[in-house]
Amino acid sequence: MRLKIACQQSKMAYEVAERAGVVLDEEDRASAEKNLRKCAQDFPDLGWRNTPAPAPTPSTPTPYTRGLDALNQDDLDTAIAEFTAAIADDPKNPFSYIRRGTAYEKKGDAASAIGDYRKVLKLVDAESGAEYAAKIRKLEKTKK
Repeated sequence: MRLKIACQQSKMAYEVAERAGVVLDEEDRASAEKNLRKCAQDFPDLGWRNTPAPAPTPSTPTPYTRGLDALNQDDLDTAIAEFTAAIADDPKNPFSYIRRGTAYEKKGDAASAIGDYRKVLKLVDAESGAEYAAKIRKLEKTKK
């Protein structure tokens, strides 16, 4: 009987948290779902119409996210290649140019970094682009 009550309480807590938009980390969510599935098997009379759906499968990494991973690991050539692919997919996304410019800058290729930062200036408003205009000025000084 205690187990049945615990299952009822777990079910109610899960439903309340879900309605409130509480986001559990992956490990806690998996554990809660496993316990609730077990309760649903043991006590089908509790009305388990809302048993938790399986956790979503992780999405396939995009060139941009692979580029970020490579940049964070200082694999600059891979980062540049991935950001180049991301730019080919969406040439109006300034973030790919920003990150590729960062990779070029870390690699010591000021001319390529300047080119990417200039593209950023064309894609964003003046206020957002101020940081990249400053980077361009700084890189042009070091290039000479």
